[in-house]
Order: sequence, then C-alpha cells, then structure tokens
Amino acid sequence: MRVAAVILAMCAALLFVTSKATALSPYPPGSIGYDVSFPQCGSALPAQPYPFAMVGVTGGRAFTQNPCLRAQYSWASASGRPPGLYINTKYPAGTTIGQRDTGPAGTCASTDTRCQSYNYGYKTAQDAVAYAKTQGVVDVSTWWLDVETENTWSADKAMNAVVLGAAIDYLKTQNYTVGIYSTAFQWSIIAGSYSPGLPLWVAGGTDQTHAQQLCSTGAFGGGEVQIVQFVATPASKDLVCGGTPTATATATPTAGATVSATETAQALTGGTIPAEGGFGLAVFRGGAIDDLVTSTGCPVSTMVLYFTMNGTFVTFIPGSSVGAVNASFLLAFPGGSLPAKTAFLGKCV
Repeated sequence: MRVAAVILAMCAALLFVTSKATALSPYPPGSIGYDVSFPQCGSALPAQPYPFAMVGVTGGRAFTQNPCLRAQYSWASASGRPPGLYINTKYPAGTTIGQRDTGPAGTCASTDTRCQSYNYGYKTAQDAVAYAKTQGVVDVSTWWLDVETENTWSADKAMNAVVLGAAIDYLKTQNYTVGIYSTAFQWSIIAGSYSPGLPLWVAGGTDQTHAQQLCSTGAFGGGEVQIVQFVATPASKDLVCGGTPTATATATPTAGATVSATETAQALTGGTIPAEGGFGLAVFRGGAIDDLVTSTGCPVSTMVLYFTMNGTFVTFIPGSSVGAVNASFLLAFPGGSLPAKTAFLGKCV
C-alpha cells in the first residue's frame, strides 16, 4: 500500500508538471493563429480550423472595454486551446488619471510619480482582468501587455517601466503567464533598458516570410520571441516561432502590395539617406518602422523622416518620446507598420 501510495504521488506530480508545461507553451511551433479585438466587432471572423487565437480585452486604451469580448472569446476558444488575451497599457493621464492616486503602493503624494505609476499600472491590469471575468473568461493561455507608442507615455522611461512592472506584478499575483506585445523600436522609446525577460509577441510583420525573420531579429526587453504578428485579412495572423512554418495562401503585405525575395532581404529597396547630413530620398520594402530606422544608418537621436499622405507631409522623429510629436505618423501608419514600397525623405543630422 505504501509503495502504491508513492507511485500515485509520483504520477500526480508528473501530471502537475506536464499540465503546467502545457499551460506555459500553448502555441504549437510553426503554427499560425489569429488575433481580434474591438475593431472586428460585428465583422465575420475566420472560420475553423485554426490552432489558437488572441483577443483584446480593452478598447484601445487602459481602463476601457472591448464590447465584443464575450463573443470573441467564445470564437477563440473554439480552436480547442485556451485563448491568449491582451491589455492596452499607458502612463497615467487623461480621464483615468485619478486611478494613480491610491492603490497597492498606498496613497500617493502629488509629487510621488513612482507611487502613482505603480498604482496606475497595477490597477490597469486588475481592471482588465475583472472585466474579462464578467464576460465569461475562465481559461487563458497568456495575458499579453500591449505596449505601443500610440498610447500616452511619460518622457521618463523609468516611470513607464514602473507602470509596466506593476501590471506584471498584478497578473503574477493571479498566477497568470505574462508576455509583452510590442516591437523593439517602440519598447526602446517607451521603456528603454527595462528588461523583464518575458515571452514576446512581436508586431510589424508584413507577411509570413518577414514574420519568420522577426522570430530571430525582433527580441527586446530580455525576452525571447514566441509569436510574430503579420498583416492579413479579415484578421491579423500570428506565427509561432520554431518548428516548420505552416504555409498560408492569404499572407500578403499591407495594402495588397507584393514583396519580392530581393526586397525581403533588405529594408531599403532604393535610395539612401546621407550619413554626413542633408536630405535623401529612399524607398522602404514595407513592414515595421524598426527595420526602416535601422536601415537608414542614422543615429536615432537626430534622425527625421518625412512621408506623404494624401498630398501632405507626415513627420516621424524616432528619438522623440513626446506622443504629440509623432501622433500624425502613428495615425497614418497604425502600429508603426508601413506598406510595401513606401517612399520617404530622411535626414540623419
């Protein structure tokens, strides 16, 4: 009986470890899933089969709600795997700024930005989880923190890191697996050298081939790239790194343009930006702005890029941490992803 009890205990322990490992690795290597959120409310969603899916909990900002979460979570669950959920994050500002005043860090003095940042970040995640539970969410593979320059952030990267660290802390108190959704470029602007070392879901892929490249080149924040999002319709697709990529006939670049094998191998398909100063005209292959910024060879702290949208100039200053400076660019190119063969003017210094 004692031997049997020991064997049963060992089996139970093995089952626990196996279950935990499965929960931490819910995405089959090489597979391609989908992600949806409030912009897809009322739209037809991809039909089965699909190996996994991600759903946005918030409505584009912290302390907002995706009104279609219940229906989209049900759709995502039909894959047979627990869905991943993601939460928009930001620095305390706007109509929700009062959320920073009290919380797990205590009641904050008006000058204590660290206390305020921690309260706000913690409650951002807490609010999203509470809403998700009201919408029938019971099983989640990973909670992803959406970190993008489209939201409001402080010029003080250390305080932005406090916001994110607090959101991570809350999710970990709930024993959730936590990951980061962003790009290396956006992360550097927002959080600087902050390195939580979490799994990464990288944005900015133009197609499946580019997504595969970002599996190797897109890491940031001390983490390892687990998934790369790339452009597709009716919903964005997500490639799981590792394994043999699944073929997809609908993987196309933004705006329906085609990208050749030669263009995929280099970010600039024509022109250069003079390193010694002055303006230069160049053409970008399309994809993440991170790739474009790197390809120019210009110092991030001094470079300026100019694009045309409907006959007017849109400016992008990569070194600026002030949201208003690049607001027009981010509105024109959501998520910092540019169409293939985008022409632009650039100046290094």
